[in-house]
Amino acid sequence: MKTKEELIKENKALQKQVNELKKSEIKDQKEDMLQVSEEKYRTLFENTGTATCILENDGTISMANPKFLQLSGYSSIDEIESRRTWMEFVVKEDLERMKKQHELRRKDNDKALTNYEFSFIDKKGNLKDIFLTVNIIPGTKKSVASLLDITERKKTEKKLHESEKNHRIISELASDYFYSLIIEPSGKLDIEWISKSFERVTTYSSDEIKNFDRWMSHIHTDDIPVLKKNLEVLLTNNFVTSEYRLFRKDGEIRWFYDRLKPEWDEKQQRVTRVFGAVNDITERKQAEDNFKISKLRYQKIFTESIVPIFLIVPGDSKIFEVNPAAVKLTKYERKELIDSNFSKIILDNKNETDELINTVKEKYFFRKKNMTIVTKKGENRIIDANFSYYTFEDKELIQLIGMDITERKQAELIQKTIYEIAESTHTAKTLEDLFQSIHKLVGTLMYAKNLFIALYDPSTDLLHFNYYVDKYYESMSPIKTTEGLTGYVFRTTKTLLLTPEIEEQLIAHKEINEIGKPSVSWLGVPLKVGNRVIGVLTVQSYEQGVRYEEKEKSILEYVSGQVAITISRKKVEEELIAAKEKAEESDRLKSAFLSNMSHEIRTPLNGILGFINLLKEPNLTGEEQNEYTDIIQKSGDRLLNTINDLIDISRIETGQVKISVSEVNVNKQVEELNSFFAPEAEKKSLKLYYKKSLPSEKVNINTDKTKFNTILTNLLKNAIKYTDKGFIEFGYKKNKNYLEFYVKDTGIGIPENRQGAIFNRFVQADIEDTKVFEGSGLGLAIAKSYVEILGGKISVESEEGKGSTFYFTIPYKVSENETDTFKEPIPGQKDEKKVKNLKILIAEDEEIAIIHLTIILRGICKKILFAKTGLEAVEICKKNKDIDLVLMDIRIPKMDGYEATRKIREFNKDISIIAQTAYALLGDREKSLEAGCDDYITKPIDKDELLEKIKRYFSE
Repeated sequence: MKTKEELIKENKALQKQVNELKKSEIKDQKEDMLQVSEEKYRTLFENTGTATCILENDGTISMANPKFLQLSGYSSIDEIESRRTWMEFVVKEDLERMKKQHELRRKDNDKALTNYEFSFIDKKGNLKDIFLTVNIIPGTKKSVASLLDITERKKTEKKLHESEKNHRIISELASDYFYSLIIEPSGKLDIEWISKSFERVTTYSSDEIKNFDRWMSHIHTDDIPVLKKNLEVLLTNNFVTSEYRLFRKDGEIRWFYDRLKPEWDEKQQRVTRVFGAVNDITERKQAEDNFKISKLRYQKIFTESIVPIFLIVPGDSKIFEVNPAAVKLTKYERKELIDSNFSKIILDNKNETDELINTVKEKYFFRKKNMTIVTKKGENRIIDANFSYYTFEDKELIQLIGMDITERKQAELIQKTIYEIAESTHTAKTLEDLFQSIHKLVGTLMYAKNLFIALYDPSTDLLHFNYYVDKYYESMSPIKTTEGLTGYVFRTTKTLLLTPEIEEQLIAHKEINEIGKPSVSWLGVPLKVGNRVIGVLTVQSYEQGVRYEEKEKSILEYVSGQVAITISRKKVEEELIAAKEKAEESDRLKSAFLSNMSHEIRTPLNGILGFINLLKEPNLTGEEQNEYTDIIQKSGDRLLNTINDLIDISRIETGQVKISVSEVNVNKQVEELNSFFAPEAEKKSLKLYYKKSLPSEKVNINTDKTKFNTILTNLLKNAIKYTDKGFIEFGYKKNKNYLEFYVKDTGIGIPENRQGAIFNRFVQADIEDTKVFEGSGLGLAIAKSYVEILGGKISVESEEGKGSTFYFTIPYKVSENETDTFKEPIPGQKDEKKVKNLKILIAEDEEIAIIHLTIILRGICKKILFAKTGLEAVEICKKNKDIDLVLMDIRIPKMDGYEATRKIREFNKDISIIAQTAYALLGDREKSLEAGCDDYITKPIDKDELLEKIKRYFSE
């Protein structure tokens, strides 16, 4: 029979030859070389003195030699090759281990066992002990296995073991001395014979122990009753064993084990003799006592230890015993743990559990850091696990002592999380990225599938849910700080761990109202930066098995400070970036705007000054003079419009715009605007339509007439300006409590990427287009501001190349009057009534303006007086009680027009005063009327408009 060493050596040689043959195959793939290789394989297997086979990746035996055929009990190689798998020859007890090694060898050959023993089952079901040598064939998934039948050797070893065991038992049973006793009919005991070893063992000679009573005098008094009772049993012809203590001569107490066999006399029908065999068991008893003490000490430590201890049976990984600390850790009852598989309470799966147990058996001592225990409630607890393998009362056990380090690990994790939250300020590109990062990090500390962050907006006094991830809702609308649980946390600035009792109490006291779907567990914490609460961080659970407790409350409170600081910093960072970008954009747009304004002012000025110079040319025909005058008029109008837009936007920017509510007939305003813009549309061959939807009895509303007209005027101007063909339609309809107006055109349209910016100030100056249009580019910005001031909204729908539709709304506030109380005449409208010769005072400090007014008024005046200061105007009026009209400049020196008017009214209530100003700011008309003026006109003075106003007061 070959030894293991010979088998291993032979297997290595075999493997070497297999490798060489394999290289031969790789080097030359021709069929004749393959045939030679196969013949060499076959010859190699047939000549090998050991049962050998080659296994495929799936365990199929692809090649076997005659020795393997003989070992397996089959009659033909064909019955095995490619027909039988390796696992068919392995007994059930070894099968799982064999499969694991087979798989491991193909994953990592270095980790698989090369030699081991197993039980082989042949065709007839006979079991054979096999020493296996197996290895992978390099470059393949195949393995070569050599099997050495060691059945006979195992039998020999078993017999030897049994012989050794019997010898040990005999040795253990061998007595230190023997004796025999004679029992007289009276029951008296006499020593018949004692072996020579008696004196060595007991220190007494046979002469010193002449009778049984003398012997009994050396026995420990506590053991005498037991011995006497055993003697009574002995006399009934029963075998008896006794343990007792004996005092030796030197006073030492020794323990002895006595086996007494009675001899029955048939004639006398009684026990007449006793044979005894005695062993000194002092050392054993001391060991037992020590063991008992040790056992009691261990039991005390085991029971009273604050550290969890588990005893595990290595064979089936079942829990043998646990101490109270382990019960407390797992939250299971002791009876629920005993005899359950250890994998029940650890996070790893069963295969990893078995692997862990095997590692402990192999190494005897093993430490696994950061091992996770799963409690009955599903909570994860982290322990530092120390395993040891030992035998207890002939039972193999694995002891696990686990130090619970969950809180320490939790603290480390919290610190790490806080650090990562702080770092998120730099790593997150946006606030949304930061919120997602915070959500993920909080989720490492607790259940946080449903989480939201609500931030407070002081400008609206609302809590906005800037980040909202919930099982049932995609988003949440802003809420008041007086609403819901979130509002409660914000108001009280305290963490709320909601329980049914607390919720019931809060609802009863009307502290909260329910918003959204009720959750099983709810935890909200205020986000504080210093003493200021910027928002609320909340987690909630809809799962019955997941409830937040004080631990989660403490964790969330602990991290909330860093969350608040990080969010606050990110918001400031984003605001600074936005402000910087806005400032840069504003600078760029304003630069473009100033450039555009320079163009818009210089262009009409060029027309005015240029054609004024041309008018000086001699020999001009009347037609040329009229043409030049028209150009100057148009240039002046364009310049005036630009200046008016600048004034309007300036008032809006500085917050000087106020609402002046009056009664407005909507239908009449629409009709007048249509009449006003019809000629301009006609010049470009455009159709102009309008639509009205309210009956005459419902068309009077209360609004700011000037702003309303400005909005529609600007939109219509834009529509005509940017439309070359087609039509323009405008009108309105009633929509609940609003009037919704629209202006639709078939013009060039607005690119989609610019539609959000067209209402911004200065933005038109930045639009690059092949077609350049005149204008300040402020019309839409002014319209938007006025719409919002009136309480409405403005929007646009447009498609490039097809046109645009602008919409705006204003509140529908019905006037109690049916008609306008004040009818302002349309500019240019003729009035046939005559004005009588007037005496007029022109209060004006600008010489050109004086000349202009003088020329306009000379046809209706009998006398014109002039004052260049407010004080002078007052004095002239005092001296000339017959003055009919004062044209009062508001910005006159020394005393402004308002004050001068008030002074004049103190002594003259009947004189007519018309205010004139070059500023035309909103509210100037009202201030003028309050000061005592009868009317108001803006510069540059329009001749027709001024004469119309004068006719209103002095017509015949």
